[in-house]
Amino acid sequence: METGIKTDVEIIQELLSIYAARKEACEKMLPLATGGLLQKKLQQCNEQTDRFITALMDELSSHGDGVLAEVDRSNAYLKLWKQVSPDIDTMDAVTALQIFNTLEQHLRDYYYQVTAVRTGMPETFEELLVKQEEELKREA
Repeated sequence: METGIKTDVEIIQELLSIYAARKEACEKMLPLATGGLLQKKLQQCNEQTDRFITALMDELSSHGDGVLAEVDRSNAYLKLWKQVSPDIDTMDAVTALQIFNTLEQHLRDYYYQVTAVRTGMPETFEELLVKQEEELKREA
């Protein structure tokens, strides 16, 4: 993924797309969790996703009409979710937890790639990304 050539709007919209898939993943996996680690992770993930979406939407609103009609969905997170989502209802909790952990690693990798190569982004946007990245790392 070459995030160095992506604009702030492209990054925000791609993250919003990832978080929409993340929310769907949490909601679809939650019935598979019968307590324990997976259920706790999914509930925390759902709450965190709502907070992150709100913050990203606020940031996106500062870009006005720079919003794009089409969003890049070629990142590892969205590719994996597209691949596994049709089978989610038939998975056991162990498999769902493994997939969830892999999705979360792809999300942390995305943040790392964006923050490692981006320069010149607005300070508020950079602070938001770093804060979200740090929170994701703490929960890993």
